[in-house]
Amino acid sequence: MYGPENTAGTADTTELLTRGAQGDSAAFTELAGRHRARLLGLCRLITCDKAAAHTAATAALRDAWRRLTDGGGTDETALATASALFDRCAVIHSLALALAPAPDLRAADPDTGAFESALRRLPPRRRAMLALSDFAGLSYDEIADTMDEPPARVRQEVGKARRELLRPAPTMR
Repeated sequence: MYGPENTAGTADTTELLTRGAQGDSAAFTELAGRHRARLLGLCRLITCDKAAAHTAATAALRDAWRRLTDGGGTDETALATASALFDRCAVIHSLALALAPAPDLRAADPDTGAFESALRRLPPRRRAMLALSDFAGLSYDEIADTMDEPPARVRQEVGKARRELLRPAPTMR
């Protein structure tokens, strides 16, 4: 569901970021293509909805393009810079479209598995922090920067999410 960015391509990330910041849409398209599958996976985990994930990922890429051309910097940490920019935009747009927690299994899609049903029971911000931590591999400090939260709060929320995922699903009456 959530995979690494595709780093194959003719240009390195720093070059693509530099060209993208100068308004080169082809360079940004190549850079975005390297991150699209990863962003879709992240958005899917946060929104718990395939259509909403596509909408959020597309909006995130548009937002990243706008932010980059409005003065986003490039440096030797280009890949981390690009990933952070894409992740931040993906989280913002996904949270806007995220499903509210399902109070019980009747509110969840009957075609979803146990894991996705458990994810749906989490509050969207907690779901986002868990996705960034356990699926994207970000540190608590990186998540804190991405979501404008203190690292201690991120650590607490990720811990709560992990415990909630281990709880048995509510039974249907």
